Amino acid sequence: MLDNAGRWNAFAETKNAALLAASATALFGLTQASSNFIAGPKCVQIWFFLALGQLALVALLCVLSFLPRLRPHNAPTTDGVAPEAANLLYVGDVGRLTPSTYLKLLGFSDQDLTSNRYAVDLAKQVSSISQIGQRKYLFFNVSAFLIIGAILTPLAIPLALLARRAGVI
Repeated sequence: MLDNAGRWNAFAETKNAALLAASATALFGLTQASSNFIAGPKCVQIWFFLALGQLALVALLCVLSFLPRLRPHNAPTTDGVAPEAANLLYVGDVGRLTPSTYLKLLGFSDQDLTSNRYAVDLAKQVSSISQIGQRKYLFFNVSAFLIIGAILTPLAIPLALLARRAGVI
């Protein structure tokens, strides 16, 4: 499971890197053509600044997802998911289980938990890496919605203008 959690983190970092590259490329392209957008109609100017802001926020979130955590992750002290419903191979569930609950679900006894320090430390590490993965996926999800919003914003402006003309808004 430790290897699985590490691969999930690597996958999350790859996804964040792709979004960072896409948003940086779009930011570069928009700033290169900024004189065209600023000289355009008011609705184009609004879209331009909204898109710039969203793309900059995407880039910032993606960079933040790569920053190492300087404080150690604390294993949960209570289960954030019902143990009987937990998927023991899914980092989203494992990161919300206490290490002792995780080990018990894997078949370890209470005696094993007191005598096998390596298993307890391994469970803590799996929990920590799973929490890091959850954080990276949260950043990715927020960034993905923002970049989609930046792309779809130009479509919303003409629709809003049509709705205004029709008297809907």
